[in-house]
Amino acid sequence: MKLTNRIGIGLVGICVLLLLGSPTYAGTWTTTGGTCTVGENSLDEVRLRTFLSFEVTEIGVIFARCNIVDVEDRDSWDTLVVTYDDPDGPGPDYRVRVTLYAVEQEIGRQEEIVVFDSNDQNITGRGNGSVNFRRFHDFDFDVNAYYLFVVLRRANTDANPKFYRAEIN
Repeated sequence: MKLTNRIGIGLVGICVLLLLGSPTYAGTWTTTGGTCTVGENSLDEVRLRTFLSFEVTEIGVIFARCNIVDVEDRDSWDTLVVTYDDPDGPGPDYRVRVTLYAVEQEIGRQEEIVVFDSNDQNITGRGNGSVNFRRFHDFDFDVNAYYLFVVLRRANTDANPKFYRAEIN
């Protein structure tokens, strides 16, 4: 992919972020796949819309990061909900994996809080999945920064996994 195309994709992503932002309501944090930052090593494979997926002819792995912003009334956050499309469900060819991380702001120590993996779900195709993490972590934005790390895997071009959105509530 040419540098001008990469810059164009980056600008489109920024525009989407500015237009959509990370809407919040009733203490819930939400993001769409199109507002996440795609890793530089994934730029050739990614197809950015309001969701994350592969270009038609690409296979491999896409890495993206979605920063989490502090919203009011987050004390009750205990569930990560992911809307995704895994064409083979728990099969080995496609996967959508979303990991919630906390990073200590002073020393940079990273902690994995919870992982959602589409291959652990009994849903083939588009669906919603969730994991509960209340017993693992209480949010503290004074001490930590938080983000989601999204990984899409595609072994062949027969179908295309997608990451649509994530919500923490």
